[in-house]
Amino acid sequence: MPENDVCIHPDDYLILRSTTEVVIQRYVFPIQFFLGFIGNAVNLIVLLSRGMRSEVTNILLSVMAFADLGFLCAMLPGSLASFPFAYQSSCFRWYFYKTKLYFHTMANLFSAVSTWYAVFASQVSQLNYSTKLQLILVVSIERFAGIRSPMGARHCWNLSSAIAVIIIIFFLSLLVTSWRIFAYDVLIHEVCNGTQIIGQTGMAQYSWLDRTNCISIYLNYGQLIQLVSIVIIPIFAVAVLNVPLICFMRNRNAINNTRKKRGASTNRRPRSNSDFCIMQRQERKVTATVLAIVTCFTLTHAPSLIPVLMLTCGVKISDTNYSMTAHIANSIVVTGKVLNFLLFCTSSAHFRRKLLAICETIFYKVGINASQILLKILLHEMK
Repeated sequence: MPENDVCIHPDDYLILRSTTEVVIQRYVFPIQFFLGFIGNAVNLIVLLSRGMRSEVTNILLSVMAFADLGFLCAMLPGSLASFPFAYQSSCFRWYFYKTKLYFHTMANLFSAVSTWYAVFASQVSQLNYSTKLQLILVVSIERFAGIRSPMGARHCWNLSSAIAVIIIIFFLSLLVTSWRIFAYDVLIHEVCNGTQIIGQTGMAQYSWLDRTNCISIYLNYGQLIQLVSIVIIPIFAVAVLNVPLICFMRNRNAINNTRKKRGASTNRRPRSNSDFCIMQRQERKVTATVLAIVTCFTLTHAPSLIPVLMLTCGVKISDTNYSMTAHIANSIVVTGKVLNFLLFCTSSAHFRRKLLAICETIFYKVGINASQILLKILLHEMK
């Protein structure tokens, strides 16, 4: 335990010790937070607008955007801790150490929720036509079900079933990620005669942890369970589930080309065939958006396995290379969540049109209100 009368030099009175972490949290994350928050907020506005929120896929994607917002907000205290105005404040340091484990758990929770939705969506597509890691799984399942059997997907997927899946995945994600709150403890010490505050994170001491019971297993193997359930399984599941999705899209294209040739040879275009082609084009556009998001998810989450492999190979947690790798991998994960808005805009023409229509409506209303205010001012001056 530190001596109460010992003062820490201002250059050493830091919260973040790693230079790599300081650079990422001070210079990189603020840009990621700004772009990610604005982008996901726009996603929610568009996906929950009239005419969009009736689709199950849009509901799932909306939950993904909400999970990304929660993830970014949970990461914000760690970024603030890199700035002098924050880490030199005793009040901020006390609240940071008190809530450190909770914010870390919330970040993992929202990341897990988003991921698992993506996997589940791929499997639903396989059957008929994510909280962030699990949401991507759900969207992939739902899309694969829709491509394989559109009518079956509409029958199986409705608002009630989507809400039920969201609640279940949120609860399971909370169960998988909340172990850290109980396994670790943050000790807060006052030094320099109570003018400085430091915190130390260590394993929580329980007299019953050595017993063979479910809670002990949960706390001892929580990190491994979390790694397998929200990183390893989702990455492989998303990849496996979306291979059949691409195959179905290619088969649909071949069928459409055959129907067009038959229609051209008979010089007629049945209404049912035209409607079918329109529906297929819409499905391909939606599926292309989901595939872009899933691909981004895989590429940005796979690097998070590298720090785990380093630990498996015997690298110590205190090793500088491990710390640098872990912080860079985490920053790549954050980048993936920020890219969702860009993927929506580049992959979906319908999304762009809807966003443009909403912007035009807002500007029109703002223009009318500004004109009314200006008119009232002129009339008041004329009096």
